[in-house]
Amino acid sequence: DDAGADMDMESMMGGDTGPEAGDDPSLVENVEPKSFLEETILALQQLGIIIGVAIMVMFGFMVMVGVERLVEKMGEKYQAMTGKKQPEEKDPASLVGTFSRYK
Repeated sequence: DDAGADMDMESMMGGDTGPEAGDDPSLVENVEPKSFLEETILALQQLGIIIGVAIMVMFGFMVMVGVERLVEKMGEKYQAMTGKKQPEEKDPASLVGTFSRYK
């Protein structure tokens, strides 16, 4: 099996069987240019989509911050109910040069 080695470049590229020049959608003469008002409306719609996505990202960030604060409050309430206190964290600058920061 020669795996198609007897084919020439034109037969692999498709040769003359491509679309005719009249089939090219970029050559269509019937397209009317859009007015300034139509272009402005399309631009405002695109701007609205961008602003909407930015608002969704901000809303998601605010929800994450809210959930984090809620979990912290729940942890504080749990510690108050059980009477357990977490050890206070040491200042990271005071741990420089010691191996206790790796424990």
